[in-house]
Amino acid sequence: MSTKSYNSGADARNDVYPQIGEALAHARRQCGLTQDQLAERSGISRITIGRIEQAHINPSFRTLEALARGMGRELVIDFAEPAGAAPPVAADVDNGCTIPMAATALETGGRQ
Repeated sequence: MSTKSYNSGADARNDVYPQIGEALAHARRQCGLTQDQLAERSGISRITIGRIEQAHINPSFRTLEALARGMGRELVIDFAEPAGAAPPVAADVDNGCTIPMAATALETGGRQ
């Protein structure tokens, strides 16, 4: 079995992210559920759950929500910064300066 690694380039939408399947399998086991039980509780087929866990497909956001509900969990998406990464900045071309993105988001109510 061959899965592509993470790629942030233009063809990233074609990549399969094994971390999603690994996280799903781990959470399902923590809940003490089989794939069949999760399928019954979530409305997502056992075949689809298996394909996600084996990194054959990427699930949609709605599928992830249904799976989380089926496990009695909340779906949380975290856009954490990598350790040691500099915060992103937005360039103010007219002024020739940079503004930290967090400050920009606060000043615009989250709109960029």
